[in-house]
Amino acid sequence: MATTDEILWNVVQTHLDEAEFLFQQWSAAAQSPRLSLVDVRKTIERRLLAHLDGLAVGGAAVAEKLLWPVVAADTEAPASTVAAAALALLLLPDPQTPERLLQAFRATENESLARGLARACKVAPRSDIDESLRLALYATDSPAAQTALLDVLAARRVDPGPILGVLLTHPEAEVVRAALGAAAAVIDRDRLRQRLDDCLAHAAAPVRAAAVRTGLIWNLSTAWRACTTEARAGSPEAMFLLALIGGADAVAQISPALQRPERRKAALFALGFTGLLAAVDACLPFLDDPDAVVARLAVEAIASITGLPLYESAFARASDDDAGDDELPPLEEDLRIDLMPLPHDDLPLPDGPKVRDWWSKQRSSFATNDRYLRGAPLSTATVNDALEAGPLRRSGALTCEIAIRSGGRVQLAALRLAHRTPTLPVEVSLQRKPAWR
Repeated sequence: MATTDEILWNVVQTHLDEAEFLFQQWSAAAQSPRLSLVDVRKTIERRLLAHLDGLAVGGAAVAEKLLWPVVAADTEAPASTVAAAALALLLLPDPQTPERLLQAFRATENESLARGLARACKVAPRSDIDESLRLALYATDSPAAQTALLDVLAARRVDPGPILGVLLTHPEAEVVRAALGAAAAVIDRDRLRQRLDDCLAHAAAPVRAAAVRTGLIWNLSTAWRACTTEARAGSPEAMFLLALIGGADAVAQISPALQRPERRKAALFALGFTGLLAAVDACLPFLDDPDAVVARLAVEAIASITGLPLYESAFARASDDDAGDDELPPLEEDLRIDLMPLPHDDLPLPDGPKVRDWWSKQRSSFATNDRYLRGAPLSTATVNDALEAGPLRRSGALTCEIAIRSGGRVQLAALRLAHRTPTLPVEVSLQRKPAWR
């Protein structure tokens, strides 16, 4: 390991700055409609890991002078810097590192620190921190820390244990929502079933949505009934879940939301997960919608079912953003606008007539009642291909469906750094109906 005098501190600071930037890019890529897991690993992730290694190679000297101050309780660093520093620390061989990080996690009231540590722990490529994370939940009564730790455990598919019974009745809705997310990994479900059922009627919509998702993974008939009710009421999460497992009935139940402008975008996004030709027919009229987001979501849904080559220029038209107007909005207007791009901003604006012409020529090769994924009949092979080479924005939905179809027995890992590609076990069929109980 290098000594303090031997370290080029300007180089080390550059590694941290680059790691912060690249981690933000890597996190954004997890919601990309264009990039796949393969794409991210070959580009952003490779560079990110190189800069994290550049920090870790400095050993204890870099850790104590640069990294630990970033994750101290009084840090003023943004969450993205905290996350980069924490990931670099977790690459060090020091066995005390996880515990030191979790001490900061448990004790902090610093929201930026908590969010940064949570982001790092969710994706850290080491399994030996799972038990420490679980135990940290028992050592804090801070709602902010509890929420962050529960979200981390949910992402890492770790059962929090007996404390969930208490947290599912917490007075703060955000803690309950996070507890429901973590409950998806619980093995002993019977002791918590009544509390989950109670959460299906919670006053807060995010809590109800989390209860429905976990209840479906547990294969609870109460959750299925709540899902259909919430979907009819316009819940985006419920429409998405209904699309995953509802079959032909899901298209019929979601399609009326297309006539409601405030529900249209969520309905289009959901319909793409049905895999059915009826959903394609429902989306086609919206390719020419004056709302660019609606048109983009319509073509994304169609492509996810039919395999339309979404990014080929033949099927895209210029958007107003491409018209060459480089003037910035007035400052007072600029401050009122969220300028951060959203995942659907990376979708092409479709040329409706050309997409419809393409589909009219392709339709005869598709069976009306079969379910399709990216133009191929749904199967283990097509799911595994989609998990590796399909857009990351949609791969999380596949892992969710796998969890539901298997009754929670198979819960593929969420996206992590330097982690193996998730694959669908051969014994799990996405054609199998959930075993409602």
